[in-house]
Amino acid sequence: MKKNILVIDDQLDLAESVGSFLATNGYQSHYCISTAEAQTLLKKEHFDLIISDVVMPEQSGIDFFMSIKEDLRKNQTSFILMTGDLDSISMQKAYDLGVDEFISKPFDLDDLKNVVGLVLRQADPTIDQQKFFRVSLTEFIQSSANRFDIFLQIDSNFMCLARKGQELSDARLQNYAKKGLKYVYLTAADYTKYIDIQFSISTLVQSKPLEQVKKQKLFTHLTKTISTSAYCEHMNSEIFKKALTSFENYSQIAFSHEDIFKILESMSSEGHDLADHGAQVSFLSTAIAIHWKWTHPKILSKIAMAGLLCDVGLRVTPELFVRNRTQFDPQHVKQFENHPYLSYEILSTIKDIPEEVLLVAQQHHENEGGFGFPQRLMKEKLHPYSRLIHGVSEFFDHLDSAGSKSDIQKALEQLYSFQRKTISLQVIKTLFIIFGIDVPKDMTGILLPYETSRMI
Repeated sequence: MKKNILVIDDQLDLAESVGSFLATNGYQSHYCISTAEAQTLLKKEHFDLIISDVVMPEQSGIDFFMSIKEDLRKNQTSFILMTGDLDSISMQKAYDLGVDEFISKPFDLDDLKNVVGLVLRQADPTIDQQKFFRVSLTEFIQSSANRFDIFLQIDSNFMCLARKGQELSDARLQNYAKKGLKYVYLTAADYTKYIDIQFSISTLVQSKPLEQVKKQKLFTHLTKTISTSAYCEHMNSEIFKKALTSFENYSQIAFSHEDIFKILESMSSEGHDLADHGAQVSFLSTAIAIHWKWTHPKILSKIAMAGLLCDVGLRVTPELFVRNRTQFDPQHVKQFENHPYLSYEILSTIKDIPEEVLLVAQQHHENEGGFGFPQRLMKEKLHPYSRLIHGVSEFFDHLDSAGSKSDIQKALEQLYSFQRKTISLQVIKTLFIIFGIDVPKDMTGILLPYETSRMI
């Protein structure tokens, strides 16, 4: 059944042209030139959407909306305001009043089509069902001119929020965030361009003074973006090389206890997938390395990338990415224990990838007691980065919520009590320290790498 739309504008030619355009795009449409006429039409039939001008002689679109707001809610009718007089109402004010969308005149009819489709949740058949890449809606980095086609995912359908070159305000993005949407989506080609923008920003971070909070936000967003790229099969030699350099540019960043809590929580989405996990392992491994004074840019960048990519072999069988693996049947166990080899194979295709990153891919599930997989190696044969990242990975396997200090303390106590013979005690002790949790008394004598010049 066609969605029914009412257009109200005191300029008859505009009301008529918008109504006709909507009709040619599969909607049932009516138009009128006053709110009085609109009230008459509303008594006769149900409308799924009302599009109203703001400035009209008898009653403004704002007053009209406020007078029928409760009826709109009861009848599940959406409302869009449009105006060419931005002095009459701001976009943010319109959203605060409760309208679903706001359009500035003059507007392109195709842009109107996108907005109507979004509000009515109508899938656009012209949008190819290609691969899309997500970016946190609240962290999305915009320039003054929108460089991308930007999409939202609503009811499993991808719908265009803004086309390249079309203005996309922060107020509009925040309006959708308030409605519970967490991500915008870019096509593969645009996602590559978006990553390049972040690489350029990392160069500026190195050369210009910035507040630590700003640096942390940019670093966190870069980590999440690169992780999404890798786990959605969008990593190549060029992206890897630029990512490595970008992490070097952030090597002087510093984190407090509270910073670490907040950043880890921000890196976990509702579904907590492989990309989230990779970003968290990368960040926490980097934070530990900084505490150990392993602060040479090339060391930190390799640790960051190794933590980010070590589980990339699981993208072949993402259903195996679960915390509780006790219910795995023998076939699933075999597949899971094989993923370090797959990670190694995938990463080996990247030209000039550092050997340390490849070693971590192979060794991040080996443990201190020689009981790990896939090769059952003793700790003497493990690379220090592998031992570090193994400990961090095990920590996340025991963690219920990255945003809860009590859950973090519980996970650390479990590691300390039950896995102290299989995880580096230096890693466990450092996790207590950087989270601001008291170190167990019998661990206080354990020296950290910066105190011994090596891992023990």
